[in-house]
Amino acid sequence: MTERRLTALELEKINRELKLSNANKDKFFSIISHDLRSPFQSLLGFTNLLDEQFDEIDRSESKIFIENIKSTTIRLYQMLEDLLSWSRIQMGSYNPKITGLNLHTVTADVIYLMKPNAERKHIEIGNKITDTLMVLGDESMLKSIMQNLISNAVKFTPNRGTVFIEASVEDDFISVIISDSGIGMDAEKVSTLFELDKVISSEGTDGEKGSGLGLILTNEMVVKQGGQITVNSEPGKGTKICFTLLKYSGS
Repeated sequence: MTERRLTALELEKINRELKLSNANKDKFFSIISHDLRSPFQSLLGFTNLLDEQFDEIDRSESKIFIENIKSTTIRLYQMLEDLLSWSRIQMGSYNPKITGLNLHTVTADVIYLMKPNAERKHIEIGNKITDTLMVLGDESMLKSIMQNLISNAVKFTPNRGTVFIEASVEDDFISVIISDSGIGMDAEKVSTLFELDKVISSEGTDGEKGSGLGLILTNEMVVKQGGQITVNSEPGKGTKICFTLLKYSGS
């Protein structure tokens, strides 16, 4: 059997894809390395102050330092989780374990994790998903998707705002909608949310930091499970993000 030789156009396409893949990886690690420095510096600063002035500062000051160390550590952990998830997906070493999942329960679990951040800003998070709705998905991926989207909604919603999670069923698909009363985005910003080469880290309404990579990973995880994600937003009118999942039929 004669082996088929790759044409010049096919070789050029492969070369372009390799260059794009390498460029994306370089961009990803550049963002991660840049954004890891700041929280580590903050962590080192607070721990040094506690170490050097432990006998001089009172309990209320110590509590402030500890709270800052805790929030910085949580941010670092999330960034490392994002990095590991992205690496596994890019290397093809993460194969989703698709099972039937109760969407209301998964959402409630994620809201519980997000509750401290929301309470600090007096933001109401509402789970409007019926408790009998079942979807097909990888539990770990689905929780990561929900956590990134709800976290973003809280981040960009001012004090005393709202974040609601609901779902609608259409044929074999379920649409999950996360809507907030936040600051919103213009059309140009929305169009670049899932483009790695245009990632820009933006501060939240209470000065919250982030790498800007959460939505990139969220999009990849949604696609990995056979769904798609869309964003509708206007400045000053909040944001509505919708992603789709397959409905679980039980068979």
